[in-house]
Amino acid sequence: MDEQPLGAVVLNPLLHNTPIQAIPDQRLPAGVLPLRKCAVVRVMLAASAVYGALVISPWLAALPAAAMLVPLDRGDVVGTWNRVRALLGVAFLAALVWVAWTGSTQGVLVQVSRAMVLG
Repeated sequence: MDEQPLGAVVLNPLLHNTPIQAIPDQRLPAGVLPLRKCAVVRVMLAASAVYGALVISPWLAALPAAAMLVPLDRGDVVGTWNRVRALLGVAFLAALVWVAWTGSTQGVLVQVSRAMVLG
């Protein structure tokens, strides 16, 4: 592989429709990256649950919190992410229904009503 900057290697498939080339000698110790990714996913789900409780409703924040309990199985990645996406999708739809039904959010910090938005 000829010497290219990292950006050129990553953007090359987008610009020239060629496969991504491997970057040599960029190895991590076994098991380090997957554990960090799992931790990042859990932190992001926790952040979405806290945000939901503070802005939309503490009751609806239970759905993203439940997504944190889904086991992140490395053997069944597709099934795992389908379960997480299903819980987050239900949380989103429940938030839409909640605001349409009650006319306002009931967050701990912020409460926005239709009258405030529509004038």
